[in-house]
Amino acid sequence: MNMKSIDNTRGTLIMILGFVVATVVSCVSVYSAASAAQDQPHMQYALSALEDAKSELASAKANKGGHRVKALEQVNQAIAEVKLGIEAASSTGNLPLEGALMPASPTGDQDQPHMEKALSSLQTAKSELASAKANKGGHRVKALSHVIQAISEVKAGMEYAEK
Repeated sequence: MNMKSIDNTRGTLIMILGFVVATVVSCVSVYSAASAAQDQPHMQYALSALEDAKSELASAKANKGGHRVKALEQVNQAIAEVKLGIEAASSTGNLPLEGALMPASPTGDQDQPHMEKALSSLQTAKSELASAKANKGGHRVKALSHVIQAISEVKAGMEYAEK
C-alpha cells in the first residue's frame, strides 16, 4: 500500500468511528430522555393536562375580558416549567425538595364548555404536580404557581363572560 492509500483508509476509518460514536451518544440521549419521562408519571400527566387546557383555551370564545389570554400565557409558562422539571430530575436525581402545595379546587358552571374543560384540565395538572416528587429543581413549584394563576384567570374569564 502506498502512503496516499493508507491516508485515505485512515480518514475513512476515522469518519466511520465518528459516525458510530455520534450514533451511540444519540441513542443514549434518546433512551435517557424517554426513561426520564417514564420515571415521572405525574409530571407527564400534568403536561398532558396542560396541553389539553391550552387547546381548550385556544378554542374558547374571546369574550372573557382578557382573562382567557392571561390564562393561556400562564399555561404556556407552566408547560415550560414542567418540561424543565422533567429535565432537571432526569439530569440529577437528588435535587432538593420543594415547598408545600395547595389541593385542587372544585370546578365551576357548565355554560362555557371550553373554559370548563380548560379548568378541569388545569385542576388535573395541579393535582398531578402536587403528587409529583419534589426533585425538579424548583420547576415543579413554579409550574404549579402558573397553573394556580391560570385557574384564577379562567374563573375570572368565566365570570366576566356571564355579566
